[in-house]
Amino acid sequence: MSQERKKLFLMIAVAIAMTLWSLFSFSYLIFGILGKTSEDKAWSYVLVLYVCLAVAASGVTWQKFGKQRVIGSYLTATATGAILGFFSVGWVTNESPLWASVGAIIVGLGSLISCHQAQRKLKIWHYLVLLAINTGSTVAVYGFALLVGTNAIALLTGGHLLAGICWMLVSVYSLWLTITNPSC
Repeated sequence: MSQERKKLFLMIAVAIAMTLWSLFSFSYLIFGILGKTSEDKAWSYVLVLYVCLAVAASGVTWQKFGKQRVIGSYLTATATGAILGFFSVGWVTNESPLWASVGAIIVGLGSLISCHQAQRKLKIWHYLVLLAINTGSTVAVYGFALLVGTNAIALLTGGHLLAGICWMLVSVYSLWLTITNPSC
């Protein structure tokens, strides 16, 4: 087997693994917070998930329209890494909020550092890091679109027309960004 084929198979394996793990993580978190209200004990985690997904989406926006596209990569890498770290460590430690938060900080910073290093050195391992970050970020933005879309539906069915339309536009914009962004 040639060296190029090995690299291709390795990249495909990384993309598939990251896609599956991201899909599992984000869907578990997003479907887990549906129906939560501000009176719930875990409401602060709901807000953090919204913020992290919004930061990932804004990073993709920055990659598409910003002059310094690398900043968008840093935003998406950090936010996506934080969410995946929160979920992964929380899942391993039986949903311990303290350890999940520590995992979010460590993996978020690790993703930021890895993204920075991968931007500077373009060897196969750095391509794999960028591929993993972009794959996770793409799933994060789709997750943001799903979460915002469910809010839009809930608001529209509840009779809050203006707020529902605003959330729907944000959801459609997130989907459009993901579809048209070459790094996603």
